[in-house]
Amino acid sequence: MPRTHNAIQAIRDAGTALGEVMEVLSISYRENDIRVHVHAMRDLDMVPGEVEFCPRGCGTYPYMAQKKYNGALFFCLLAKMPESA
Repeated sequence: MPRTHNAIQAIRDAGTALGEVMEVLSISYRENDIRVHVHAMRDLDMVPGEVEFCPRGCGTYPYMAQKKYNGALFFCLLAKMPESA
């Protein structure tokens, strides 16, 4: 049980650390696939690298902005494509 407790605490600590620099809506992990859903484009500014814009095929938020960094995908959903894109 201590290993499970320590693992859960590490996840909480990671969420807290990310929350100090950006507004995190959720963090998901599946088989080394880490995805961090952030609130807005300004949160992606805290992640190194170039932003990519992708269509999603969803009515409410048809676009997604994303950055990949250190094996994790950081993304936010967009109602419209930014004019600078």
